[in-house]
Amino acid sequence: SRGLGDVYKRQGLPGTGKTTFAKELKARAADLLSIKTLTTAHIELDGIERELKEEFHVPSTEYDNEIWRKAREMAYKRAEEMVLKCDLVVVDDNFYYESMRKPYFRLCQKRSIGFLGIFLDIDASKAKEQNSLREQNKVKENVISRMEEKFEAPEINENILIIKHWDSAVWNKVKYHLNYSLANPLKDTIKEVEEAKEKSREITSKSLIHSIDMAIRQEVNSAIKGMGKEEKSKKGKAISKCKHEFIDRLGKVAKGLEGNEKINELLDNSDIESIVKLFRDELLKL
Repeated sequence: SRGLGDVYKRQGLPGTGKTTFAKELKARAADLLSIKTLTTAHIELDGIERELKEEFHVPSTEYDNEIWRKAREMAYKRAEEMVLKCDLVVVDDNFYYESMRKPYFRLCQKRSIGFLGIFLDIDASKAKEQNSLREQNKVKENVISRMEEKFEAPEINENILIIKHWDSAVWNKVKYHLNYSLANPLKDTIKEVEEAKEKSREITSKSLIHSIDMAIRQEVNSAIKGMGKEEKSKKGKAISKCKHEFIDRLGKVAKGLEGNEKINELLDNSDIESIVKLFRDELLKL
């Protein structure tokens, strides 16, 4: 793989020419990207669904929710595999809900690869007309109508290309957007946010441990203050050791390196007073 690994998503109503467009894109991809030895993959949701219906002896015209769900799972799994092997992956489906499109977008973010969604915005009446001309795999008109009602159109941004008229000029637009998406791979923003949160938690934890350390120092000073010279000599080192071990234990619990449910709860609640009381109890054992 050249590391392009672009997931190109086709979306639109049945009968808009998604699969025909996807196959032509696959054939033109090397020229569009100016790469002679381009490796491509075409993942067609309808095709996977037909294979599953044949396997489980379900009539091709019958809707089966379990098969529909399984087909989507298989398509996504194939996409996960193909982005590691191919320069360009074409995922061909209607994607009429935003929730159907999002996993593929996230996949590209996780892999830091290019993403382009192409929406064939063809009028429903035209889609029904083209669907009626199909020799195989016709979709019932009421299904197309329901999809039109439910369809959640994608928001326009640099990773989305909307096509209203399919003509020869379309390929110039596809070329521009496809090259742009590959030159500007997605960033894993969720990972960045989580890393920022973890860093913030680490800073907060260090600040909390520091505040506890200062409070315990005062507790140690108070304990030693009332001692005589001989008692200080006997207990001073033990108190100092107890303090260091206690602070060390707090740090390990805060980092998840040591388990202590009670201390962990007090740290989560920033309950410095109760933590100091625990240390005071440790001192009384000396």
